[in-house]
Amino acid sequence: MEKKTSKNIKLIFRYILIAVFIFVSILPIYWLILTSFKTVVDIYQLNPLLPTHTPVFTNYTELFSAKETIRAIFNSSIVTITVTSISLVVGILASYSIYRFKFKGRIAFFISILIVRILPPAVMTIPFFLLFKYAKLLDNVMALIISYPFMVLPLVIWMITGFLSDIPKSIEESARVDGASLFGVLFKIIIPLIAPGIAATAIFSVIGCWNEYILASVITSSVESQTVPIILSLQITMWGTFWGKICALAIFMITPMLIFTFFVHKYMARGLTAGAVKE
Repeated sequence: MEKKTSKNIKLIFRYILIAVFIFVSILPIYWLILTSFKTVVDIYQLNPLLPTHTPVFTNYTELFSAKETIRAIFNSSIVTITVTSISLVVGILASYSIYRFKFKGRIAFFISILIVRILPPAVMTIPFFLLFKYAKLLDNVMALIISYPFMVLPLVIWMITGFLSDIPKSIEESARVDGASLFGVLFKIIIPLIAPGIAATAIFSVIGCWNEYILASVITSSVESQTVPIILSLQITMWGTFWGKICALAIFMITPMLIFTFFVHKYMARGLTAGAVKE
């Protein structure tokens, strides 16, 4: 009887922790949605967690009717898609080379990649600024496409290398005996096997590019090259903070990530748990 009671108490405590975690996770999203449909007066007069009696779409219409917002969405989309694609292609080839081939300095090269990953993005701002200044690429979307892989690629290589470590070398050896070329083994056998890991890596890459602010704020300055996070920061002005527009744009920034994650969440779950259990 005591054992059963103790088990029930642990189960109740576990559910309480889960409920608290869900509440803390959903509360900011709930606040963003409510605030995005409030007027300036309602934001400062009503309880932040209470909905307004008459929701308004002014924040959305004013924000997305502005040319700078549309241009920023286009820039962010181009940069995110391009950088993620380049990082995945280069990262898969680099990871396969690091893990499968024995060459001098292989371990040192891999450690140097991890060191670059550890460095905060702020450390890279001044070198990139000077580089693009001399190359006359400041205030250009191409500068973002060139600089972002230096932040994303180390993560891609690190994650893909971990997924490759779970594939037995005997599979590759059997394919090579059957006459498959090196690239045939990579593209027809290895990549399909680590597809869940690639999906998980792509999600982290997309999120990193889509939300990046520090480098974009230093490298870009005009509407033609600014990204969505920059437009969001511009809602904080000397005349006040436009919380409604900030929340509306934040909801927009979150939505593509949620949709993308929804379509690849099965692969993501398999990819993140790959290698958790060793046979």
